[in-house]
Amino acid sequence: MNKRFLAIIIAGLVALCGHAETHYVVTNNPVNPSGVDPYTSWETAGTNLIDVVTAALTNTEPRTVIVSNGTYYLTNTVIINNALTIQSVNGRETTIVNGGYPDYTNRCFYLSHAGAVVDGFTITNGCEGTENGGGVFADPGKIYNCRIIGNRLAYTPHG
Repeated sequence: MNKRFLAIIIAGLVALCGHAETHYVVTNNPVNPSGVDPYTSWETAGTNLIDVVTAALTNTEPRTVIVSNGTYYLTNTVIINNALTIQSVNGRETTIVNGGYPDYTNRCFYLSHAGAVVDGFTITNGCEGTENGGGVFADPGKIYNCRIIGNRLAYTPHG
């Protein structure tokens, strides 16, 4: 086997076995109060869901954001536009994403990629001014194991 062929095989195996980075979110990080970008361990976990998602989206490789128990308050929509899974540690009973209505008028999640996934949250207090989803709009993303409750759609059709 020649060296060039062997290098191609090794490069292919590395690409197949490459590991997707995982990012972490907590409500309070006593070690690093704001976290340390790119938030890739519990010790460096971010405390702002949007900041951690933004860090995870800097690469088109599939990524995961793991979210610890607690309530996460949003001031903007969490937009997922590539292969990213946002998953709670212990499910929708203990992990809440609050859109902040009436102080803020944004939906909680917008999933615009087929590989975008939100799994295991209670999603509440989102408010959207268009005709699509006050809490979550998944086109074509996926939502699993979520409770979507108390969201609003402030859309008034013309005509």
